[in-house]
Amino acid sequence: MHGGDVFEQFDDIAALAAFLSEQADHDCYVIDYIDYRSADGFFRKYRFLFIGEEVLPYHLAIGDDWKLHRDSTEMGHHVWMQDEEERFLRAPDQVFSAPHHEALRIIRDRIGLDYFGIDCGLDRDGNLVVFEVNASMLVHDQNPEFPYKDSYVRRIKVAFDGMLERFARGN
Repeated sequence: MHGGDVFEQFDDIAALAAFLSEQADHDCYVIDYIDYRSADGFFRKYRFLFIGEEVLPYHLAIGDDWKLHRDSTEMGHHVWMQDEEERFLRAPDQVFSAPHHEALRIIRDRIGLDYFGIDCGLDRDGNLVVFEVNASMLVHDQNPEFPYKDSYVRRIKVAFDGMLERFARGN
């Protein structure tokens, strides 16, 4: 379900079978779990927004659980997490290498949309792990706990408005 509801990890077939029987009225899919935990034991989920040709960082969620959502993290209580997110927003190239950016460009080209978002991580070997590609990812412009995000959110909003303006003019 959207937002990670009814999205679980199972260690054995019996637990999976029990879960699937509870979800008999819903379509389900099963994927292999990829441990994307960083060397420090925390999980990191990065979000990029694709607007036209631009690939813009939007947020980094850091937490101790594999099913990571920004609102369920302790980021509001840890300055080091906020500092790391701000560094990512300021300089995503410090986290994502040239091959990662090339993979993101390939994804952009294959998706073929003018606007969408991607949630992803990096495993311990530095491989890009894609969690979700979605044409309706939101950009929250009210982040009172994280004022350092404001200029990055504004950049995304300006890029989006510019894209709409180009479409309206027929460019």
